[in-house]
Amino acid sequence: MLLDLDNPYRGGAPARLRLTAEDFTCRLSSRNREALGRPVSWSVLAYLAADCDLAECLFDNLTEMKAVGSGPDLHLMALFDGPLLTDAFFARLNPDTRLREDLLVRYGELETHKPEVLTLALHLAGLYPGKRRALFLGGHGQGWRGALLDENRGLNRHRQDPAWLDLPGTYEECFGRLLACNRQVQEDLNRHLPAPAPAGPLDVLAFDACFMGNIEAVATLAEQAHFLVVTENQMPGQGYPYHRVLTGLAREPELTAEEFCRRLVQETKDRYSSPRARPSPVTQVALRAGRLPEVIATFRRLVQELVPLLDTDAAIRRATRYALEMAWPLPETDSVDLKDLVLKLLDCPLPQEIRRGAQAFLEAWSALVLSGSPPEESGGRHGLAIYAPRPERFDPAYLSLANTLPLGLGCWSWFLARHYLQVLGQEAPRHPLLQAIRRTREEMIRQGLYPSPKDI
Repeated sequence: MLLDLDNPYRGGAPARLRLTAEDFTCRLSSRNREALGRPVSWSVLAYLAADCDLAECLFDNLTEMKAVGSGPDLHLMALFDGPLLTDAFFARLNPDTRLREDLLVRYGELETHKPEVLTLALHLAGLYPGKRRALFLGGHGQGWRGALLDENRGLNRHRQDPAWLDLPGTYEECFGRLLACNRQVQEDLNRHLPAPAPAGPLDVLAFDACFMGNIEAVATLAEQAHFLVVTENQMPGQGYPYHRVLTGLAREPELTAEEFCRRLVQETKDRYSSPRARPSPVTQVALRAGRLPEVIATFRRLVQELVPLLDTDAAIRRATRYALEMAWPLPETDSVDLKDLVLKLLDCPLPQEIRRGAQAFLEAWSALVLSGSPPEESGGRHGLAIYAPRPERFDPAYLSLANTLPLGLGCWSWFLARHYLQVLGQEAPRHPLLQAIRRTREEMIRQGLYPSPKDI
């Protein structure tokens, strides 16, 4: 039975996947039935996109969570999707049961990168309400390019090699049994569940994923939670110290969301503080999401003031080039640290209006960051990055994103275009990159998404 193993992903994928009848069943346990609709202090959901090379680590995370489990003041739930088959499920975790006894519903396969699957998970989590709600998103992160990679490994392997899968019956019989079990659970839920109350924004949204401390990604999340916890650089595969964090929450269920975020950041810092645990510090921040609009607005105004000066002021051209080239880099995503970019700009001679704009951004930044790791004195790492590649590495997909970024943040692509004009020199007017940026700019203006600056 797949889920009775210590970690079914230890040692890699099996040469042959042998499933039993128990792997196609799920049921609503009496304990989870009794907890339906019961308000507690905290409702915590871990959304674990493990259908990739992180399956072993994410299942270990799940085991850490289950060791704590739900209690009188805590509903602890997980949606997990692994790289085999029938290892996708939603569970309310209890500390002294077998994992398969915690499952509410089970799936042959899920596509956890799709928003509708996350919506499903949140709907199921709403069956177990809390005064405060936290959501962990675990998996691969790619900054503005997206998160929660799903490779559909088990389904693809079965399609390529049907003999890989050893079933206790025909394929149709087995998965028909699973569908019937899910229907029975739904009927059971319908009999026992009161109407759920509207949820509203989460209290805490925490990314257990690399490179999600990215202003373009974070800007789209400002309305989803009161506090965001993100990592600017690489997050170790072992992820958050879930056992310590959740044990503390179970012991002190009256923790506020702000206190919980501070502890999460500190516990993560402590876990990876030694060079042996992590050669490069994990740059993680907890953010007050309500402050994001002001930070983005001050940055947008600074960019708008800089753009026309790039054509007419040689000192501004030198300052912006220096800032882009000297700000702390994240080469994996062709990004630089956002605050360090502004600080490097302030190292240079600047007109007073530009200097005031940069200072306004720094003031807004101070109000945004609730807690950070590592401390700001450690180099140029401050917790949020922005896309800033060299011209030859620019990804045209960023232009499509620029059309959709909130609060006018898409103007950053225009700033990059102005900068590239200087870098590319005489070649610039005919360069495909500049032509693509021009087309995107014109489309944004046509749709009324942003007022027109001086023509690029």
